[in-house]
Amino acid sequence: MVNIKAIIKALDEYLIKEGKASIGPPEANEYLEKIGLLNDSSTRPGLPLRRLLRNGDLPHANQPGGKGTEWIIPKYYI
Repeated sequence: MVNIKAIIKALDEYLIKEGKASIGPPEANEYLEKIGLLNDSSTRPGLPLRRLLRNGDLPHANQPGGKGTEWIIPKYYI
């Protein structure tokens, strides 16, 4: 079972540590796999996280260019 709250918290902490305002799915999923929260796809980096994004599990994330464009995951809690 995926822990969405833990994923959001971990990404917020990562963004703060790296001094970034937002992150894309490939980099985010790589980090989440590294810390053991969400396995990544070896053939399509970021795919597991993009699936969560498409399902609306990270409601603060968005696609500024509309459907079919790159996802942006900004800081949420912090």
